[in-house]
This record gives sequence, C-alpha cells and structure tokens, in this order.
Amino acid sequence: MKILLLSSCLLVLSTSALAKHTQWYDEAKVINVTPVYHHDYYSNRYDDHFDDKVIVKHNNDNHRGKIIITTDNKHHNKRRNKSNRVIGYNVSYKYRGQVFDTFTEQHPGNYISVKLNIEPLVNKSRVVVKQYRHD
Repeated sequence: MKILLLSSCLLVLSTSALAKHTQWYDEAKVINVTPVYHHDYYSNRYDDHFDDKVIVKHNNDNHRGKIIITTDNKHHNKRRNKSNRVIGYNVSYKYRGQVFDTFTEQHPGNYISVKLNIEPLVNKSRVVVKQYRHD
C-alpha cells in the first residue's frame, strides 16, 4: 500500500514538473503605427509696456506753447498655448495570419518582438454532470 501511495505521488510530481510554461520569442510584421498624443494647454502671462505722449495745451497768458507729458502704460495679457507631445504608439501587427493590437512607448519599426507562451492543459478538466431520473 505504501509503495502504491509513493508511486502515485511521484507520478503527480513528475507530470507537474513536465507541465512547465515554455516561452519563445519571434518577430511579427508591423502593419500600422499611430502616434498617441497628450494635449496640454497652458497660459503664459506677459506684460506690454509702451510710452504714451500726451500733449497739453495751455491757453493762459503765462504759458505759451505746449507741454508734452510722457506716461508709462502697462497692460497685463495672457496667451493660451497648446502643447502636443507623443506619449506612445498604437501598433497593429500581423503574426501567422492573425492581426493583433498593442501599445508601445517607442516606435517599433517594421517588426515587433512577440513572446509566445505554451501552456499544457494538464490540470484542466471538464466536468460532466449526469442527471438521473428518480422513479
């Protein structure tokens, strides 16, 4: 009985050891790349300075002529700016006849590396429910 139990345990452990995930890497053809932008709006304050000359006329007898007064005018303004920066790329690629989509932070070029995972269906079981009639 102990030998049967021990051999059963070894069988379970050996099949789970063989049921590892296997990974391979391959290249897929890129068929479309679309940049993704981040739109940012910001305001800049700036001041306009200019001098105005004001001419004052005097009509009284004590002052003949004109007086020119220079005033400093300052206007506060805001300018709204827009900034567009690329944050990544939406990439469509074709691998073995199927088209897949992904997002990358860098432009992939003509080909993109793909990782293939192979996983066995060892511990996946189907449950079959049978219905019995009670007479």
